[in-house]
Amino acid sequence: TPANWNTVVVPGSGDDVTIPANVASARYPVVNSTVFAKSITLTVGEGLAPTLTVTGGTLSVSGALELNGGARVIQSGGVIDVTDFDSEAASTFTQSGGTFRLRHNFTNVGVFDSTGGTIEFAGAGAGANAFDAPGRNQFNHVVVNSGVNTDFSSKADAQILVGGNWTMNGTADLITRNTRVTFNGSGAQ
Repeated sequence: TPANWNTVVVPGSGDDVTIPANVASARYPVVNSTVFAKSITLTVGEGLAPTLTVTGGTLSVSGALELNGGARVIQSGGVIDVTDFDSEAASTFTQSGGTFRLRHNFTNVGVFDSTGGTIEFAGAGAGANAFDAPGRNQFNHVVVNSGVNTDFSSKADAQILVGGNWTMNGTADLITRNTRVTFNGSGAQ
């Protein structure tokens, strides 16, 4: 609702949204409808870690979704559609359902932990920054879209753990990079 925002207006597609740490009310955003933003930054700070929860609907971010030290994103449903994803050390993205759609670069120094849902690579990244992920990368289902050449180039050694299925409708470079893929699901994959 508009009263929840410091501008007294719900953010729109042209807005840079900042979710601060240690909000006195401990009430952080929960997305369950269609929401747009230019960028979303969860900031580092003392006290309660900033949290963004997506339970349904679609969160469309035309720029970056950035998680700074200790920040948390929790996705149990819906779609998170971002251009860039940047998770710094001590930050956590937890997915138990829904779709996380990435259109450009994936940077993860923190934890991306998916026990359900899908990560969808819907666009090509920018060379060495396309997949810079020395953090924990536990995905459930992975989809590389048709017409997309995903470059899993990592500046540092990276490992992708896949608990579900990997669907390759496009192409991916997994040979010449420092990136390993391990299928660690409990059933047939």
